[in-house]
Amino acid sequence: MIRFLFLFALIACCFSCVTKEKDIAELFPEEEINAEYAYDGYLLYSDSAKVRVRLNYPILRKYKEENDNMTEFPEGMEVEFFDNNQQPSSWLISKYALRNDRKANMVARDSVVLYNSDGDKLETSELWWDENGEEIYTEKFVRITQPGKQDTSYGYGFRAQQDFTEFEIGKFSGLGTLPIDNKN
Repeated sequence: MIRFLFLFALIACCFSCVTKEKDIAELFPEEEINAEYAYDGYLLYSDSAKVRVRLNYPILRKYKEENDNMTEFPEGMEVEFFDNNQQPSSWLISKYALRNDRKANMVARDSVVLYNSDGDKLETSELWWDENGEEIYTEKFVRITQPGKQDTSYGYGFRAQQDFTEFEIGKFSGLGTLPIDNKN
């Protein structure tokens, strides 16, 4: 009798484990199978054994697009830039970012804010970061607030080193009337 029950249980187990490829495909869409995820983490970028950048994120998604490896931050990220003395010098925050790993550049979009230790603040809808050149730039509308100088500047286009101590505005504008929290 025990042998019969054991054989019955074994047969039941074998038939209950049948899985259809369609069921698996519904659980794991193709674009998700080819992606890697990380949650609540950070990345460190260093040069000559010195940390230059710390990037914090709630979600990181790595995937391949054509010949480029991409790293997406779909829920945004915060970047902290360090000076040569390992002290934070500027910060970048956005609600979305996409990094091309091969080209070593990143675009931050949606409510982008860059500020430095002097309290100067840049606000825009899109900002590019060239990691190798340590440069930050955009052609979009920008608003720059400098409390130390009691000044606010508006314009289209911006370029600065990632420490945001000196900058250029491409084309000055009058009052800031364009939104800076869109995803364009």
